[in-house]
Amino acid sequence: MTLTRKYIGVLALAVLALASGCATDKGPFGDRTAVLILQHKPKEILDATTAVFTAKGFELAKTTKTEAVFERKAGAWQAMAWGGWSGMEAWERATVSVKDYGGGDYILEADIKLVNDKGDHFFEDTRTMSKRARKPYQEMLNEVQKNLK
Repeated sequence: MTLTRKYIGVLALAVLALASGCATDKGPFGDRTAVLILQHKPKEILDATTAVFTAKGFELAKTTKTEAVFERKAGAWQAMAWGGWSGMEAWERATVSVKDYGGGDYILEADIKLVNDKGDHFFEDTRTMSKRARKPYQEMLNEVQKNLK
């Protein structure tokens, strides 16, 4: 009887842990760093995105009609964890795309990478940032969405 109670207690704790501690808020786009922009043209969306990213210290590295690439030097912790062999600095790179969602609505999505040895065609290396590390980027996209409402 005590053994059964012990198993029930362990099972109850496991269920509680799964229900509270392990649940994540994936948002409407799952693990993607993205927002839905209603009734704006891609140029308007990219202009608003550029304003938010440059205000946060990013440089616009490249742009097309539906995509913009922003870069900035990585923070001290990222640079220490992701430093390069050649001693070049680590960078954050956000490739932000505007994708048609239909009906005049668009998804604004960011692909976030840490870049080592940026600009070196032989040694440049990229690593996708974790969901936790992408949180500030989601907040920037939320700001773009808010600014366009």
